[in-house]
Parts: sequence; C-alpha cells; structure tokens
Amino acid sequence: MKRILVLILALCLTFVLAACANESTPATTEAPKTEASATTEAPATTEAPATTEAPATTEAPATTEAPATTEAPATTEAPADTEPDEIASVRGEKTKDAYINEALNLKIAKPKGWFYYTDEQMAQISNMTVDAYKETDVAEIIAKSGQLMDLMMADLGGSNLNLLIQPKNPMLDLYSDEQIFTLSEEMFTTQFQSAGMEIKNYEPVSMLVGGEEHTVLHLSLTMQGVEVEEYQIWFRGDSEYMGIATISIQDGSDPQPILDGITALN
Repeated sequence: MKRILVLILALCLTFVLAACANESTPATTEAPKTEASATTEAPATTEAPATTEAPATTEAPATTEAPATTEAPATTEAPADTEPDEIASVRGEKTKDAYINEALNLKIAKPKGWFYYTDEQMAQISNMTVDAYKETDVAEIIAKSGQLMDLMMADLGGSNLNLLIQPKNPMLDLYSDEQIFTLSEEMFTTQFQSAGMEIKNYEPVSMLVGGEEHTVLHLSLTMQGVEVEEYQIWFRGDSEYMGIATISIQDGSDPQPILDGITALN
C-alpha cells in the first residue's frame, strides 16, 4: 500500500513539474515576440514620409502657368491691323467729283464732262497687269516697278490728266522743282523723242496750282500730228511717296481751271 502511495505521489510530482515546465516556456519565449514587435513598430510611429509631403505641397509647375496667362502674341496683333490701312492709303479714292489721296495730301477735282479710266485701262497704258492694281501690297508693286499710275481722267476731246505715284527720293529734297526740271531736260527730251514725239518747247514756268505759286514744267509737243500742250506738276510732301501729275490739253483750252482744282487736303 505504501508503495502504491509512493508511486502515486511520484507520478503527481512528475505531472506537476511537467505542467510548470510547459507554463514557464511560453512566458520566456514570448519576450522576443513582444520586444521585436515593440521595436520594429518604429516606422509606424515615425511617419516621416507621411508628414513631409513636399512634392504634394510644392506644386510650383501647376501654379506658375506663365505661358497660359501671358498670351502676348494673341493680344498684340498691331501689324495685322495697321499694315493693310497704310498700304491701302498709298492709292487714292475716286469719288464722283474728285480724286483724293491721303498719302500725298492731295485732292484733284474732276472737271465737268470728264470721266475716270478704270484700273484695267490704266494697267494697259502702263504695260502692267491688272492684278498689280488689285494687290493689297500696292507699296511693294510701286517699289518694284518704280511707279504706278493711280489716276487718269479725260474728256471726249482727248485732253487728259494722269497721276503717277512713286517712292520719294531723299536726294530730291536738295533741289527745287525748277532745278530738277532744268537738270532733267536732256533725259525728258530723249524719252519724248523715243516715243515718237517732237518737242517744240521745254521750260519750267511759275503757275498757280490750287491758288499757290508752283513751278510747272510746260511742254509743247506734237504727237502723231496733233499739237499738245502739256503741264507737269510734282507733289513732294512729308510722305514717303510723291506724285507727278501731267495735264495734256489737245483742244487749246486754258489749263488754269484744272490747275485750280488741284489742292492740298489741309
């Protein structure tokens, strides 16, 4: 009996020690788990990347949209607006009673019974294409050809008045109209003779043009057997262009009424 009790006690002691061993092992092995989790959770507490969101806050490219706000090419369209007006003003305007050219500061009254030549007719006389008169860049046409006939009006008797527009030569400002006509006599004589005209008289004279004294080149010509009195007047103003008006009288009438109708705009 005693042996049985001793055996039972020994077994109980064994079970007790085994139970203690099982309880103590998890307690000792749990320390690494808790320490490791506690130490390795630093990234969760130090959320530096989340707090320092520099790329999200410094959106310089998105806020500085200079190209979109400064649309200078779209707002500064001055050349497109001003150039056509300046070019168009080189040519004059034909009204019912007068020819007006703002670029030359010139107005020429149309005598009663006279009529205007069309652009097609003037192009044919000038040996130019009609497109030259229709181009928007008339100034370029004038620069290439040297001149452009912008006005021609006539009566049924053959008398006429034409106006040539040409670039102004700064050298001309050094000479008066009388000096220019005198220096150009040989050149003009050669040109008229080569065109089959005979010159009987060539002289600069002083005449009233629009009520003011003006030097006029007076020519007496014979063209195809017809006696013609021709009067050439130069208009040199502040513009970069100048005008040369030529009055041809075939019926022997007085040119003064026509000269009186040539005036400045202001």
